[in-house]
Amino acid sequence: VEYGISSFVYTARRPFHPARLHAALGSRPLEGALAGLLRLKGFAWLATRNWQQAHTALAGTQFTIAPGRPWWVAIPRGQWPDGLAAELLADQDCWSAEFGDRRSELVCIGRDLDHAAVARELDRCTLTEEEMAGGEKSWEALPDPYRATWDGQGGSRPEGEQSAQSSIGAGATPQSLARLIKMASHDGLREGNVSKKIVEEAPGGLQVDSLLGFIFGSMLGDDADTQILDCEAELRQLYAASSDTGETQRAILGYVQKLVTDSTHAAGLLGRTPPILKALCDIGFLTKDAVL
Repeated sequence: VEYGISSFVYTARRPFHPARLHAALGSRPLEGALAGLLRLKGFAWLATRNWQQAHTALAGTQFTIAPGRPWWVAIPRGQWPDGLAAELLADQDCWSAEFGDRRSELVCIGRDLDHAAVARELDRCTLTEEEMAGGEKSWEALPDPYRATWDGQGGSRPEGEQSAQSSIGAGATPQSLARLIKMASHDGLREGNVSKKIVEEAPGGLQVDSLLGFIFGSMLGDDADTQILDCEAELRQLYAASSDTGETQRAILGYVQKLVTDSTHAAGLLGRTPPILKALCDIGFLTKDAVL
C-alpha cells in the first residue's frame, strides 16, 4: 500500500437493486465507508436487467452504468462457442447452478479503504432475502433510475416473450448484429458508426475484438461468407470502433482459423476458407498484407 492507496475486487451473486446502488454511488459526496473510493470499475448484475451485464464505473465524481454484453445464461447453448460450456461449468467463481454467469465483479480502488466495510455497503445495495424470493418478474418492476436511458441505448428487452438473446441466437443477420452492437454500446447504434465508447470507456473493456469473437464463434454458420457480405454495413460499423485495426485484423484471422478448423461448422467450412477471407477483404475487414 502506497500513500494509503489500496484495491480489492468486490464480488456478489445477488443482483443489485438499481435505486439503492444509485443512491450509494451516484450521489455526492460519497458517504461512510464509500467516501474513500477513488475509482470503481467492472460489470454488475442489475435485478431489472437479467439478460445483460451492466458496465459500471466510478471515476472522480462521475458514476456511470451502461448496457453491456449479454449474459451467457441468456443465450441458447446451441449458440455458445465450442468448449465454453465445459469452461464455465468447471469454474465455480463464474457459474452457479441457479443463476448461471450472472454476478457482479467490481474492482474498487481508494485511499484508506476499509475493504470489509466497503463490501458491506455494496452488499446493502443488493436484493434482500425477501426481494430475492419474489423472483425475476417482480425484480423487473423495481424502481430503476437507469431504465429510460438504457431503453434508449439498446438495453431494453425485445418485444414479446423472447429474451434479448433469442433474436441473436438465430445467427448472423443484419438485424441480429445491429441488436448485438446496440446491447454492447454505451450510446447504442449511431447512424454510420458505432460509438467508440465500446473500446474507450466500457468499464472492464468489452473490446471490439471480443465482440467480433462472439460473432465468429456463435453466429456464423455453414454459409459464413454469405452472412459476412449480407451483414457488411453492421460489421463495418463495428470495425470502425476499433482503436487498433491492425490488432483487430490479427484477431479476425484467428477467429477464422477457429471457425474453419474447430467449430461445429468446421467440416463444411474448411473448404470455404478462401471465400470467407475474400468476403472479409471485400468489406474492408482484412488487407492483403494481413492475409499474407
